[in-house]
Amino acid sequence: LFSVFEHQSLSDSLWWAITTATTVGYGDDTPHTAVGKVIAVGLMFGGIGFIGLLTSTITDFFTQQASQNVEPEADPNEDELRQLLVKIDTLTQKVDHLQKQVKRIEKTDRRK
Repeated sequence: LFSVFEHQSLSDSLWWAITTATTVGYGDDTPHTAVGKVIAVGLMFGGIGFIGLLTSTITDFFTQQASQNVEPEADPNEDELRQLLVKIDTLTQKVDHLQKQVKRIEKTDRRK
């Protein structure tokens, strides 16, 4: 559209569109007609949105790739901790059982 309304070649219009959309804006080509200026405003807003979308998409892609490549390391201490807790539970049960037996023995000794 810029090429048609501003009477420029397609290659010059494409150059203008790229420099405008990327917010570089060298100023070598500028719109002179009212329609060309409206097209420029649309391209400016669209270019900012497109560049932001492109940047966030690329960032998201690399972030997901990095997070997929990082495997959570198994904590060797976690297994040892579980085993220790099981042993502690077992010992606690045995101590409780021994305490009950000692109380029974004490009761029988008192009766005698």
